[in-house]
Amino acid sequence: MFSLTEKVFGLKVDKLEDINLSIPRTKEKRPDFAKLATCGNEKYIFHLEIQTSNDREMPCRMLEYFEFLYRLHKIPVKQFVLYLGKAKLNMSAEIKVAKLQFEFDIIDFRTLDYEDFINSDKPESIILAILCDYKKRNPRAVISEILHKLENTENEDFQKYVFQLKILSELRSLQDELEVEVENMPFKFKYNAEKDHFYKEGISQGISKANYETIVRMIGLSFSHEQIAEIVNTKVAFVKEIAGKLSQK
Repeated sequence: MFSLTEKVFGLKVDKLEDINLSIPRTKEKRPDFAKLATCGNEKYIFHLEIQTSNDREMPCRMLEYFEFLYRLHKIPVKQFVLYLGKAKLNMSAEIKVAKLQFEFDIIDFRTLDYEDFINSDKPESIILAILCDYKKRNPRAVISEILHKLENTENEDFQKYVFQLKILSELRSLQDELEVEVENMPFKFKYNAEKDHFYKEGISQGISKANYETIVRMIGLSFSHEQIAEIVNTKVAFVKEIAGKLSQK
């Protein structure tokens, strides 16, 4: 997360700590991500929401989160919305009504340079390159570059990151291109769901293969239960059930 805070949000962070997120019963949703950030002598709340679709109520939602977080902790709150959706970004990042002026930052991942991520030595950053601006390069060429960079990291969890890449590719409608490039990889690096211990655990509990594989990996990517349910086209309760079982492992 530290590499992303500076690379994507322009924030230098020495430490991130858990904070109290006990939301009053009248509040329906918890923040996607909120931590106490420390950089030198500066302390603030780093609040991040992840969006896969445009939400015209986003400014009001962010204002509610700001009010809640500031009231609870009484320190500055830096807020960001990270947009990963397929549709063109079309959300406001401010509220200006009478004497109220409220702003936050929205970052469209498609505007970020893919090379900033593909040149990382961390697999979790490398796979995010698929969501970025390819600078007019052919998507298949970029996907191939991502896969080979993952291979060169010599990470034992290569299969896990390939599957996470598969989930991210759905946000850019590049599933077919990824499948072709994976097939071109050496056999030993191809993803095999049957060897995934998460998958085997799900099958043993009667959970369908198609939904389980996708949901487990998106949980690992810190998507909210609501976002996962929307993308996978399933019920939020089903996602929460799987998340609960995984948290007991």
